[in-house]
Amino acid sequence: MLPFSKKALKYQMRRNATMKGLFGGNKLWLAVFLLQRAGGFKNKLTKGGEMPIEVSEDMKQGGIFAIIHNPPPPTKKQLKKEAKAIKKANKRGDLVKVKPTKRSVRKSARAAKKANKRTKKVEKRLVKPTVVEIGLDR
Repeated sequence: MLPFSKKALKYQMRRNATMKGLFGGNKLWLAVFLLQRAGGFKNKLTKGGEMPIEVSEDMKQGGIFAIIHNPPPPTKKQLKKEAKAIKKANKRGDLVKVKPTKRSVRKSARAAKKANKRTKKVEKRLVKPTVVEIGLDR
């Protein structure tokens, strides 16, 4: 069975170049190995992308500067995934509309009242800091 994908072919070439050329001594595969390594090294040297931004400006004493990094814009794949998630969430929201029961409303009111009492008790126990002002009048 022959692998026909580009990824599988690259893997097989790299494996043969390493095993037969580097370790086996076959000069043809050794040349393939060296070409592959040179290509990878070239890609690292000439890596594409945005060039670094350099800004020079005179600053006065007490001046402030900020470095802000904006994330890259989302890719088409990310936008599509997000739209799908939003659509799914909206669909779920349409299906599930539950009206609270009287019992659950009463229960939540009791819980809120209890929590309010607890916070009042805690506030009473807290020691309030004393503020001392010292005047330096002479």
